[in-house]
Amino acid sequence: MQPIVLGLIVSFASSFCFAGNRSFASRPLVRSDPAIPTYISLIVGVIASAAVMLALGQYSALFSASFFIVLIFSVVGVFHFAVGRQLSFTAVRNVGANLASGLISTQIVYSVLFAVLLLGEKANDGIILGAGLIMGGIVLLEGTIGAGKRGGNAKIGYIAGLGTGVIFGLTPVLIKYGLTLFKYFLTATFLAFASGLIFYALVIPPRRVKSGMKLLSRSAISYYIAAGIFGVGAQLTRFFALSIAPLVIVAPILASHPIFTILLTRKVAREFELFSLRTVSAIVIVVLGAVLVSLSSGISI
Repeated sequence: MQPIVLGLIVSFASSFCFAGNRSFASRPLVRSDPAIPTYISLIVGVIASAAVMLALGQYSALFSASFFIVLIFSVVGVFHFAVGRQLSFTAVRNVGANLASGLISTQIVYSVLFAVLLLGEKANDGIILGAGLIMGGIVLLEGTIGAGKRGGNAKIGYIAGLGTGVIFGLTPVLIKYGLTLFKYFLTATFLAFASGLIFYALVIPPRRVKSGMKLLSRSAISYYIAAGIFGVGAQLTRFFALSIAPLVIVAPILASHPIFTILLTRKVAREFELFSLRTVSAIVIVVLGAVLVSLSSGISI
């Protein structure tokens, strides 16, 4: 199979997994601390990425990785896998996975701003139009109604969702740069998850999460474990896709994750999510904007 075709398939799998991560966390997050699914996602990520790394023989790359490589993927782990994931789940907790996915899709705008301001890239008409569509879609999102269905706070949800977009928009630049220096994408993913877990354990006491988990039902914990599995699947497939396919192929497909989110939440969290015509239209507009910006810039998201 040609690398570009494989990259297309893997990119769609990654987009679906990103949607699954938020969708399965949506229901239990109505009544629990966002720190719980963040911890579970990191633990599952470390275990799963280590298992795949060992199974496919990339573990020896751990010993050849330079300090600079470890530093790059440690920064990715801390900001993207720990801080970003916490903010992502906070957004889902307050406004739901559907609205949160739309807010987080602003990440491509921050990627472009980063490239324009720091890397000297040029903003063309397609980028400007796409950014306008994203902002217009965000304005149409029904944050107050979404928060009301979950007993959340719309303001907190919006701040957390847009904050996630900033982090998710900037860290992929490090991921792509790191992968140009270090071709072992499985080892890189493991390093990121491990550093994220270590950082999170230092910041959020594990006993807090343990006590919170005691209050959850078995089904809630199973939903969080499923979210964690989707999360590590999303990262492994994204790292793999970026290592074999051009950014202009991968980025637009990854931008489709809000559409998959709507489809999945109808199955696993229907009563806690919004599916009104306005909400769906707003999310579609955001996705179209993100795809347009991706195609016009070639920047990873």
